[in-house]
Amino acid sequence: MISQIATVVSLILLILVGGHLFFWYSIVKFFHIVRRKIRMWILAIITFFALSFPIATVLVHTHDNMLSSAYYFMSGVWIGMMLNVMMATILAWIIILIAKLFKRRVKTRVIAIIFFSIAIIYTGHGVWNAHSPKITNIEVPMKNLPKEWEGKTIVQLSDVHLGYFYDADFLSGIVKKVNDLHPEVVLITGDLFDGMDGRMDTFAPVLNTFEATDGVYFITGNHETYVGLEKVMEILAKTNIKVLNDEIVDLKGIQLIGVSFTTFGTTKDITQIIQPGVNFTPDKPSILMYHVPASIALRGVSSHANSYWKPNTDFSYAKNLGINLQLSGHTHAGQLFPITLVTDFLYNGFDYGLHTDGTFSIYISSGVGTWGPPMRTGNTPEIVLIKLKPIK
Repeated sequence: MISQIATVVSLILLILVGGHLFFWYSIVKFFHIVRRKIRMWILAIITFFALSFPIATVLVHTHDNMLSSAYYFMSGVWIGMMLNVMMATILAWIIILIAKLFKRRVKTRVIAIIFFSIAIIYTGHGVWNAHSPKITNIEVPMKNLPKEWEGKTIVQLSDVHLGYFYDADFLSGIVKKVNDLHPEVVLITGDLFDGMDGRMDTFAPVLNTFEATDGVYFITGNHETYVGLEKVMEILAKTNIKVLNDEIVDLKGIQLIGVSFTTFGTTKDITQIIQPGVNFTPDKPSILMYHVPASIALRGVSSHANSYWKPNTDFSYAKNLGINLQLSGHTHAGQLFPITLVTDFLYNGFDYGLHTDGTFSIYISSGVGTWGPPMRTGNTPEIVLIKLKPIK
């Protein structure tokens, strides 16, 4: 596991540095900068921004103040903007090379300014979009649905990532939107907290303002393991939120199953959690909360190690058990274009939305918050409003 993480981190750093060097080279060529001193100054500035996010990450841990938080936010936005700028740079080079191929003269400076301006505007929209979650309405068919659940609402929240970017004020806005929906129950499918703590003690009072007739339920995601499960549980113990740690509860005739995220270096035996005839009845309607949109890991399989790279998405175990609805998150629906195409590939098309196969359905939420850059392009953050309907 450690070697895998080291490989991924090294690859990310290589892409980060390589991308910024390519950006520097392109600026020099597009704007015909020939003076060595100016070139070196531009390189120094770009290098500073390239290293800003890892530096800011360390700073907010060691010196938690307004300045370090602002630097952390700025560096996060820069990383997201660089992705857009890189796409703009590549498009500018393509146009310039095509023009040369057809022996047309073009003003590279003008082309660069146009594309860079579009990238900056697109970035601004992405930051605004990330802080403007929408309400997504879905209807899910469910066998043997109790009468008292017909017409009632369930709210799913996923990947809120509370921390430095998404503070108590942001959470207050989310809680108000949820309460305005008058839900029977609120289900939080992991990554409520980010890997950065961001004054976590401020969240408990706000979390206690959720209004749901049958309560608020929570399962852990991968980021709860990063920030520290003990710290997360200390915060949630001060709230009315019910933590489901590999357990099943009855919710007015619906079996609610909460499977927590597997921590590093451990495995999970799902056959000891869901036991037909013991604590689970296949004929009764059921909802499975599981952070990753993948088949729940069987004995001897680490769901942590297999939650990123082409996980198993046949959902055969849940289907064979007779589970009706799985609620997941984790993917952020890619969060940033063109990473949206990558998550679609990695999760075999199960990176977002409602998918139904017979009596089994899974909904993968794009999530409320973000990880890394506080911006979203190519998708929208969401609060999911679920209405259950009986299968005729």
